[in-house]
Amino acid sequence: MGGAKVDTERLVPLKVAAKRAMSYYLALRAAANLADSKWLFPSFGESGHLTSQHVARDLKAIAAADGRRPDKGNGRAHV
Repeated sequence: MGGAKVDTERLVPLKVAAKRAMSYYLALRAAANLADSKWLFPSFGESGHLTSQHVARDLKAIAAADGRRPDKGNGRAHV
């Protein structure tokens, strides 16, 4: 149990503000001449993309910097 979910596709509905932010992000990537990727958030790591653990760690750090207490149950900040 608890094995990796290989090739699991996740669809997430986005509100208008999130769609605008994604368009802006993608335009910035294009303007910076960054290589195209099948990943929305590519990385230089072995997986080729930001992992959920990486995102959780960053959200926890952002929450702490903002004076918020991340969830103590599993060590991940909730959004």
